[in-house]
Amino acid sequence: MLSQPLSRGSVHIQSNDHSSLPVIDPKYLSNPIDMELLAQHVLEIEKIASTLSLSKVLKQPLRRGDPASHLTTVDEAKQYLRDRVISMWHVGSTCVMLPREKGGVVGTDLRVYGVDNLRVVDASALPTISTANLQATVYAFAERASDIIKAA
Repeated sequence: MLSQPLSRGSVHIQSNDHSSLPVIDPKYLSNPIDMELLAQHVLEIEKIASTLSLSKVLKQPLRRGDPASHLTTVDEAKQYLRDRVISMWHVGSTCVMLPREKGGVVGTDLRVYGVDNLRVVDASALPTISTANLQATVYAFAERASDIIKAA
């Protein structure tokens, strides 16, 4: 998995009807760097799992859960990923804190651009996802947010 993907998807309201679902496009692996990194990783994972240190904790011989995952080229790995990639558990950065001209939704004061009296204080505003458990990062973010809000 990519802990810190560069690809950015989008979430858009499609109607003023509150019961209408938003249009969500995760754009998985749309950044070419993400695709290249993950494809190279997929090709190397068996070597990594076979190293001395990991072979002691992983059941040997290694077995593939998906027969189609026996890949030998970068192009095969990329196609495999295009067909199967999904998100992981810690989704975030959906209304990222960045300058508006760079696609940001929230400023450093945590206010949503163009909306009065609305701040975002959760994992969706984080510019990148931590490689650690996301909950600890959100706690730290919330602590800082409380200082920002109190100061305002």
